[in-house]
Amino acid sequence: VNTLTLTDGNLILKDSDFEVNAINGGSANSFVLTSGDGRLVQTFNIPRLFPIGPADGIYCPATIQQFGGQLKFGVRVTNVFDVPTNGADRVENQWTIDTLSAGTPNVGVTLQWNSPSDEGGSFDANNCHISYFDPATFNWIESVDAAATCNAGVCTRVQTGFNFFENAVFGVASG
Repeated sequence: VNTLTLTDGNLILKDSDFEVNAINGGSANSFVLTSGDGRLVQTFNIPRLFPIGPADGIYCPATIQQFGGQLKFGVRVTNVFDVPTNGADRVENQWTIDTLSAGTPNVGVTLQWNSPSDEGGSFDANNCHISYFDPATFNWIESVDAAATCNAGVCTRVQTGFNFFENAVFGVASG
């Protein structure tokens, strides 16, 4: 699809990928629902919004900035983790980001969630980080703690310097 316009209602992917060249719109009222294994796919080298959510009424987009050459990424979010987690000090969403083209990613990631409904009981948005699950070591790799930006029940956390994206699982945690 050349341009996806999101104004009202959701596009449901289930288990199929959906590739677009550009997206107009995207909000809590209209986003791509990634309830299965399907990913929203875009090719870019400038910041791109992936207006996605794991279920109807739960908007949890990701914004990706590729520093360097143009690459293709596929992104989905679920509200169930398919890797081990530790405790309740996390946002209850798993973002999976894949590089789908040749090249070396050097990426900044912005993840958004709803507060407090998407947060575990002991999560602290004032001292949190984006984590990456390393399948080689079976451990979460944590970035530096900092405050999330929260406004009217919507929080975002930004982290740069990621360069591994083959079925890469990301989450937001504190502690």
